[in-house]
Amino acid sequence: QELAELLVDGFRRLRELQVIDVRLRLREEVWRMRRKDDIVRLLATLRQSFSELGFRFTECGINVVMDSEGEVLVHHMGEDGTWTKMTEGPLPLILKIWRSEQPAYRRDLATEDPFDEYEALADYYGQAIRSVIDVPFSHGTLALNSTEPGAFSDDQVELLQELAEVLEEGFRRLDDLQALE
Repeated sequence: QELAELLVDGFRRLRELQVIDVRLRLREEVWRMRRKDDIVRLLATLRQSFSELGFRFTECGINVVMDSEGEVLVHHMGEDGTWTKMTEGPLPLILKIWRSEQPAYRRDLATEDPFDEYEALADYYGQAIRSVIDVPFSHGTLALNSTEPGAFSDDQVELLQELAEVLEEGFRRLDDLQALE
């Protein structure tokens, strides 16, 4: 029993060290940023971190709110690094979640679909998306989805909030760099 408890503590500590390592790498990427395009490198590091930390996600990306009128740029992490301007689709939902400043975790869209997005996401991704989470930060939302129901644990939701804060630092740095130009 004591040995089992030691092993549990050891694995918990290992997990804590992984999280610390991820935060440090992301912050290093933030401080390496010199141009607007450098955000893509930060996002690639973020996507890799999700995999390393055991997130069971299908897609991940960020939705950047450009202005109060509701213009949103979407970046799917891991694709070709381009931004897509969103003019329809889930735009009102993204703005609502961003303004709420609270994570919106839909654990299983097949059984509970509060925003009526299950079919639209299945059409968009070409497969049934069961779990979706959007975590607001100063410039938009960090978004992950999965084909698995209940894909994200409460601990992972907390960690996403912490990582969104690091992402916020990156976008604030971009703002600062643009102001300096």
